[in-house]
Amino acid sequence: MISERNAAALRNYKVSPIDNYIYLFKAKTRPYFVDDFKYLGWRKYTVKGVKVFEVTGDHDTMFKAPNVEELAQVLQEALNEVQSKKQVI
Repeated sequence: MISERNAAALRNYKVSPIDNYIYLFKAKTRPYFVDDFKYLGWRKYTVKGVKVFEVTGDHDTMFKAPNVEELAQVLQEALNEVQSKKQVI
């Protein structure tokens, strides 16, 4: 019963694009089954656009040493940019 309700909710849920940017931190090594290599499917969820930041590793190893240090640095730079412009993300 619960799984049927979850499936119905998923079928009926409509995502509206947000009126802001999406910040995408994307692994440089990506799977080949993805159709949209540039935005990984996120473009349709935003009005203003997707800001893409590529970091070393794949979907798993980008969160592990030594790659996580690069991810942390890129993430901090993005946060600093947002804060300096007083943008809401």
